[in-house]
Amino acid sequence: MKLTAFATSLALAGLSHSVIANQAVDQHTYANLNDVISTHLHLDLDVDFADKQLEGFVEHTLEWKNSNARTLVLDTRDLEIDKVMYQGRDGQWHQANFTLAKRDDVKGAKLSIRFKEQAKKARIYYNSLPQASGLQWLTPVQTASKTHPFMYSQSQAIHARSWIPVQDTPAMRVTYSARINTPEDVRAVMSADNSGALIKDGDYWFDMPQAIPPYLIAIGAGNLEYKEMSHQTAIFAEPQILDASVAEFNDTQTMINKTNAMYGEYAWGRYDLLMLPPSFPLVGWKILVCLLSRPPSSQGIKV
Repeated sequence: MKLTAFATSLALAGLSHSVIANQAVDQHTYANLNDVISTHLHLDLDVDFADKQLEGFVEHTLEWKNSNARTLVLDTRDLEIDKVMYQGRDGQWHQANFTLAKRDDVKGAKLSIRFKEQAKKARIYYNSLPQASGLQWLTPVQTASKTHPFMYSQSQAIHARSWIPVQDTPAMRVTYSARINTPEDVRAVMSADNSGALIKDGDYWFDMPQAIPPYLIAIGAGNLEYKEMSHQTAIFAEPQILDASVAEFNDTQTMINKTNAMYGEYAWGRYDLLMLPPSFPLVGWKILVCLLSRPPSSQGIKV
């Protein structure tokens, strides 16, 4: 499952989300993929550092596979579900009945949503909890700036369900968009087109038009500044490490160009880099459109 952005693009080439979902058998998801799949997610979330939670809704655009089915089953873990609304054939929104099952230590809690008809879209209003396994909440002292808190996600392998009610399986391919609200002095970024995050104002829009598995959906938020390295690459980092980060990764475009010459054009548009705080315990991990990395070397050595 640990695929680089390039390897992932190869794996996805020519495969639609519906074909993959129909062939997949995943013992670690509750999702009823043979009945219905999500083709697009839209997230509308507030980042609440005080309570260490994301709060808002996710909207699923649905494609029904079974003409008799009226139930959508999603994966969750440690989420509080407020309500579920669905858009019917008449275009109007209606309230849906749902059941959140008892939590399993591995798979989390099955969310079963029942509709009176095959819904076009479903909105789940919810909030995450501080113990969400896919979110890390850092205090200011754990950051480079020491002035602002920081939050980032790590959804691999089945942790997306801890901050999004979703069909959390790599058998799925789904596009997504998002509106993320933060304090005005905090910038949010995602594994998507970050052009809607270039102005730091607390209101950010994102779009990921290529279908990806849910574990590649990622978010980060903190005292982040932005600096272009090329027409295709940029750094998001705390101001104290921004210039050092650019110096360390300024050959990213050269590597992309070399890879393009060998294997064809990079399929995902931009390749931005988010520098995580010094307390980040790993080297980094690659997700589509964005690399989440440890801070630059204090010795100025490229690694």
